[in-house]
Amino acid sequence: MKRNVLGVLAALSILGLYAACSDNTTIAPRPGLASATPSFDFSVPANGNGACMGNDGVTADGLVSNWISGNPAPADVNCTSNDISIATTTVVGFSFVSAQGPFTPLPAGQRITCTPGQTIFAQTSAQLQNSAQDRYNIGVWIANDPTTGVQGSAVDGACLHFNLIPGANGSTQKDGDFCGDMSQGSGLASIDLGALTIVCPAGQATVTVNNCIGWENSDQTTARGSCPNTDPAKTGTAQITTAQGFRDGTLPETKAKCNCTPFLLPIDVRGKITIVKNTVGGNGSFQFTSDVGSNSNPVVSSPFTITTVSNTGSQLIDQVVSGTELQVLEMEFETSKDRGEVYAEGGGD
Repeated sequence: MKRNVLGVLAALSILGLYAACSDNTTIAPRPGLASATPSFDFSVPANGNGACMGNDGVTADGLVSNWISGNPAPADVNCTSNDISIATTTVVGFSFVSAQGPFTPLPAGQRITCTPGQTIFAQTSAQLQNSAQDRYNIGVWIANDPTTGVQGSAVDGACLHFNLIPGANGSTQKDGDFCGDMSQGSGLASIDLGALTIVCPAGQATVTVNNCIGWENSDQTTARGSCPNTDPAKTGTAQITTAQGFRDGTLPETKAKCNCTPFLLPIDVRGKITIVKNTVGGNGSFQFTSDVGSNSNPVVSSPFTITTVSNTGSQLIDQVVSGTELQVLEMEFETSKDRGEVYAEGGGD
């Protein structure tokens, strides 16, 4: 008699067929805070790990009238003005070991695959676009949660921070300070995000990165301060660190002047299915047909055979493409050993 385990597989595809991490290949170390190797230098975009955009806004609230204001909580930013966005991203290398490498180069057009829970460190750059008039002091907050990496919040929590460098990689200098601007119709501006910590997520086909972009609409540095602004209260001496000065100097001018749309990476999430055959009354070999084909790696031939030992046997279907409806059928047989069960196990480990 035939047994259709499609129903089990369909349920598993919802619970545990994980998919797609963009632009690289498999992964393996433990999550942790990514390192962007900050130098807090005027010619380097990385400003290290710290708070996320909403948290920085709450801290800076009231120091300068033109900075983000009226936010008693990080989530009060509403980011309805999406003038600046991330048009594309590029991954040039990846590591399964650490944010310091060693890194394997990723050829153009290639992708990475991962299974849920694995960690990849991806050397990433983002290409920003401006769909409005001139925008000033553009900063990017990247989620860097200690457990979930880039899957965490970019509004409230732990984030890496980056700013455009004036006059470099498509950025312009419009207001005379040390944070890059974007002119209207200026094309793309690239920003190096370093090696991002990516914990391969369950329940989605491709890896996404949570981020927030902040900017200012005016060039009035006398009102809002310059970037980096280490003396927001104008006391005459530095009151905050240079790294925090870059963060505060790129905060949204109002709670609407930001964009927190996640961006994709070329990393595909893959899952696993194990078909288990249990028998009663003895061992045997049992054939199954499958339409999985090239949706797994390695490809599982059809039909395939499960041979039981001590009344149980199994077949692993590995690196299954997410979002694919799969069917596995047990072929007919007539021995008394049929008195048993067939079931599927799914997971990301």
